[in-house]
Amino acid sequence: MQFGREIGRFQLVQNKLANMLAQLTAIKLTCFRLNELADEGAMTSPMASMAKMFAARQGRWICSEARDIMGGNGLLLENHVARHLTDMEVVFTYEGTDSMQSLILGRHITGFSAFA
Repeated sequence: MQFGREIGRFQLVQNKLANMLAQLTAIKLTCFRLNELADEGAMTSPMASMAKMFAARQGRWICSEARDIMGGNGLLLENHVARHLTDMEVVFTYEGTDSMQSLILGRHITGFSAFA
């Protein structure tokens, strides 16, 4: 509830939710397809890097949007949004996920390794 109305009645909230769902669906479809390719023996390391980079970035964005929708309440642990956002921050940065995956993908694209 916000300003005496259900939060889902606000246009900007509906817009955020629609975009969040679209990104979550794209993550799921990417993972489903990568799983199919793995089962067929056709998945490559660059494909896995791209999927990991994409899922981590968009997952973090989705959680950030959820926290934004909830305002200050999004920071309260009882609402779980802050926990999910923290979890996604860890996934995003663990072992340099975003940066390392982009370098692996960049090496595949260009043929040049940016790291030794």
